[in-house]
Amino acid sequence: MFKHGYFITALQKVFFLLMLMFLFNNTEAQKRYGIMAGAGKTSLYRFSFSVDDYNKYSSITSYWGGLTADFAFANNKLNLFTSAVYNKRGYEYAVQNETGAIGTVKDSSYTKNLKYVDINITLKKKFAWNETNSFFVSTGPSANIFINGTEETEVSHFGGSVTPVSSKQNKLAVGNAPGAYKRVFFSWGVAAGFEL
Repeated sequence: MFKHGYFITALQKVFFLLMLMFLFNNTEAQKRYGIMAGAGKTSLYRFSFSVDDYNKYSSITSYWGGLTADFAFANNKLNLFTSAVYNKRGYEYAVQNETGAIGTVKDSSYTKNLKYVDINITLKKKFAWNETNSFFVSTGPSANIFINGTEETEVSHFGGSVTPVSSKQNKLAVGNAPGAYKRVFFSWGVAAGFEL
């Protein structure tokens, strides 16, 4: 559930993005709107525990989807690219011990799934080498808004004398306290690539 202050801040950011889109919509430049979606692997490196062996860490399946708008100006060599994208991120950390004393940890796993809405504003410069292909560089800010997430833990022990533990936390702490997730954080991105 959004707290009132964070909700207002998020609405202000969305309103700012929509105003930018409206301003560029009224120019004579080329405009493109689209829908984006995809899937892949994601890796986060914020651990809630001490990490002893990074080989036990693995990425998890991620997916994303959202809306995009691309406004060309300056003779189609400079673009303002904006997007609002919902995405899922996370990681898994698992330990499997072959042998151990009775009562020590045999298997344990920790899975984190986090959901965000990312609002991106990117200025992209194109360097065309023919009518359809170009090299580009881009940079711009991103606002990442935390929606919700889950943390799952499972632990079993040798000998069966200790009851296995299985827990799932659906309401993650939000705020500035240690261990809590920031509702909104900002980042700056830089990219380069080819458009074919």
